This record gives sequence, C-alpha cells and structure tokens, in this order.
Amino acid sequence: MSTTTLFLPAGVKIGSVYLAHVGTQDIDQNLEDLFVHPAGDWAPNFNGSKSYAPEISLESMDVTNVLDLMTINALCADLSAVVVDVYQRSVESHGMAYDTDETEHLVFRMTNDSMLYWDQITVNQNDEIKISSKICLSDNGSNEPIVQVPSQAIEDVGAQNAPFTLGPLEVLVDGATTPIEITGVKQITWANNPEVLKEAADGDATPGFLALAKVRPVISFETTDLSVLESNFSSADEKGVGLDRVTVWLRRRRPNHINYADTETVHAKLEADADGATGTVAYLKWTKISNSPAKAAVQIALHRVGTAALFAYTKDVAIVTGVEVTTTTAAPTTTTSA
Repeated sequence: MSTTTLFLPAGVKIGSVYLAHVGTQDIDQNLEDLFVHPAGDWAPNFNGSKSYAPEISLESMDVTNVLDLMTINALCADLSAVVVDVYQRSVESHGMAYDTDETEHLVFRMTNDSMLYWDQITVNQNDEIKISSKICLSDNGSNEPIVQVPSQAIEDVGAQNAPFTLGPLEVLVDGATTPIEITGVKQITWANNPEVLKEAADGDATPGFLALAKVRPVISFETTDLSVLESNFSSADEKGVGLDRVTVWLRRRRPNHINYADTETVHAKLEADADGATGTVAYLKWTKISNSPAKAAVQIALHRVGTAALFAYTKDVAIVTGVEVTTTTAAPTTTTSA
C-alpha cells in the first residue's frame, strides 16, 4: 500500500499573529516513561508514563512578529487566554499541496494555559536572521493540552514581513562618550539561556505552573578586524572590559532589492543601556583567535544595573551609528526587559 498524502509544516498562528516563515515547528510530548519490574524478575509487567510536559519549538524569520508577542520584559508572554494552532499542510501524491482554503489540512490546536519565550537570535553574513522560541503548555483542568483537528482550512500566507539580516554592532566602553562600531563582524548569536520553571502538583501528570525563572543573556560574535579589539579593548585589561551600552542592529531586507537604506525607518534593534544608571550593563571579552583569515571570537555578557531595563527591543527605526538614535517621524515601538 502506498502513501497518498503527506503533510508539510505550514506555520503557526498565535492568537491573531500568523508566523509563516517558520523553519522549525516541532511538537514534543515530553512523556516520561514508567516501567515497573516485579520483585526478582528481569522483565517489566507494567508500562506507562509518569508525566506529560508538552512544548513546541519554533525557529522563524518573522523576528519582529515574534518579539512583538513578548509582552513580559521583552522575554516571554502569557498565552493562557490565547489559542495556538500549528498548521500541517496536506500534499497529494503525484500532485501538489492543497490550497489553504481547502479542508484537507491538519491542525494541532492548543487551547490550554501556555507560555511563550524566546531563546536566541542567530545570523551569519549574507543570511537572514532567525529567532528561536518555545511554547510550554500546562494543564488548566478543562482542556487537553494538544488536540488534533483534521480536515481543516488553514491560514493563507498572504503578504509577509520582509526578513532581517546582519546589521551594525555597537558598544560603548565604560566611561566613554562615543560608541564604537565593531567592524568585520561575520556572525552574531544573542542567546538568553533561559531556565523555565515547570511545576505539577496533586498527582497531576502535566505542569499547572509555568514561569521563566532565570535568563543569562550572552551575545557571541566573530570579527576579522583584530585592530578593533587591540585599539579599544586591550589597554585596561586584556581579559575584558565593562560596557555601558550594547546595540545590535537588525537590518531589514527590501522586496525586489537587497536591503533597505539605513536611513529608512524600517529596521530594528536590541539594546542594553544603563539609561543613566551608574555602572556597566555588560562585560566584553575575546575568547579565541583562529586563522584563515584571522578572526576573533568575542562574548558580551549582559547584566542588570539597579532597576534599569536588562535590554530593550525597538522596531521601525533608522540605523544611525556613532550617536544616540532619534527619529522625528513615526514613534518607534519599544518593549523593555525590566
């Protein structure tokens, strides 16, 4: 018997937000196996599962759509009142994918309490930025965490936001007045390194409590401009230097062209800034020099300064290096991580 229908990942809809540019949309049941062996016997006489903590792993180029969802400290979102649909598009053997408005597709639906958080952003030279995030599910006592809904129409792709690529990376050394643009950057990874707290009680199999317990943001990048490191970060202490501000620009691709001009207010940025508080917001250190051509691996670890934001995400801005960014046209949308 031959297979007549296959399904392809077709994006995720979180409330009213449809993420179409999704490369990964894995659903993990996270079932913990239970095996019981009778006394003295070598084979189990009971099989089952101890617990069930489902989660969805996403990797998407819809960077601003994902970050817009992060309403809690620019890091996570409460989806307890939000329906999440994971689409699987039906493809017919010896044919093509069915149209989205045809009721041939499969939906994995989550109507339970859930939480969304983002893990990391990665980009290489000439590539598009990808953001990795996860949706953790809990049990509210009334709905199954995940339900399969067959024979459904799914969201039409329609017009999507243009993706982003590598932009400038700027740092402001402790005590300096002008930021430094680090040139020769070939790759950047912003990793939040989150720790998620999941708690079940009263014999429940699925967690009823979810929270983002800790983050430890680290920005890692590679640069071929070793002179930047030598002239700016080696005079005081070659092991590292404190920073008062870190800005990672996200440069927007332009449809039918390459990129939008820096002057256009379509770009975005992630920025850690003391906002006038005393002290540094990050610690920069280079960790390795490799060859062909020579390049340095550098890490920037973020930390809070008093009650200042850990970092802020801002979209719809122009890329302006060397000075504070100000726009007098449309007001940018900013979410801060307190």
